[in-house]
Amino acid sequence: MSNCTYRISIKALITNGKNEVLLCKENDGNWELPGGGLEHGESHKECLKRELREEMEIDVMEIEARPSFFSTCVRHYSKKNAALLWYKVKVKNLDFTPSDECVEIKFFNKETINNIGLMDKIWGVKMVLSSLDY
Repeated sequence: MSNCTYRISIKALITNGKNEVLLCKENDGNWELPGGGLEHGESHKECLKRELREEMEIDVMEIEARPSFFSTCVRHYSKKNAALLWYKVKVKNLDFTPSDECVEIKFFNKETINNIGLMDKIWGVKMVLSSLDY
């Protein structure tokens, strides 16, 4: 039987009203949606608030009640399975503070996202961008 264990990761879809979605640049140069691993006993809202605070020192104002998208991938660095839940999120502001996990933030559209290095979810991000109702 193949490995069927998945690490749950909660991701934030933050848009700017210009058909663009916010991505974080990690210290390895790859771009990623903000968010991270769900801790035991934590809700998706608690996870997103904690992760955005830890990664970027950004405060969350609103999180959708249900995820907009679901995807799976195999992490390139650990070769382990991940299940990703993507929630539309509104933040208080984008007064970003760099951290070890996020050195830069930037909005990308459907065209510009093709020109950057993305983590293992490249097909997922492109799929979301192509179907996202901004």
